[in-house]
Amino acid sequence: MPDEPVTAEFHVEDQPDPLDLDVLETQIRREASAAMGLGGEAEAAARGRTQTVHFTYAFQARALYEQNGYELVGCVQDFPSGTDVLWYRKRLKGRADRR
Repeated sequence: MPDEPVTAEFHVEDQPDPLDLDVLETQIRREASAAMGLGGEAEAAARGRTQTVHFTYAFQARALYEQNGYELVGCVQDFPSGTDVLWYRKRLKGRADRR
């Protein structure tokens, strides 16, 4: 027998709390990673992956990514209103590249 439909209430906020956004983004990433079988960055390189891509907002971790060798590869300005959405990429060293 199919599962019963789940009902959820949603409301739109003009100024969502950045901490609420962070909680939602973290949970979405965690569930997507589990569904796709993704692991840590060392594991990704060991599996032959060549890069890692991260999504964030300008008010969150911009300096952290840039200080750790990530390259800004995409930006949508003023989205959501008042901040920028950013995509960062970092090339991974494969097994043959490790020293």
